[in-house]
Amino acid sequence: MTETAADFAPVTVQLLKPIKNGDQTITSLTFAEPCAGDMCGADLVSGDFQKGLAVFSGMCGVPLPVLKTLSARDIKRITAETKHLLGE
Repeated sequence: MTETAADFAPVTVQLLKPIKNGDQTITSLTFAEPCAGDMCGADLVSGDFQKGLAVFSGMCGVPLPVLKTLSARDIKRITAETKHLLGE
């Protein structure tokens, strides 16, 4: 199967539990295909789970400390809905 740009279009995930970034309430996150810099962000933290969140941070532009407040259910959904962007 030939991949097209549409196969890697950004993916928006509606959160089951909104998160806060300062005064902003975030109800959805939009993830783009990661670039090398996004992947390198994982090298700046330790632990496999935190490395995954660091890549997601780069993909959606939301700081890692904010993503650490995501619910487990939302993380599971984000992982499932963005895995094709990561080549899985």
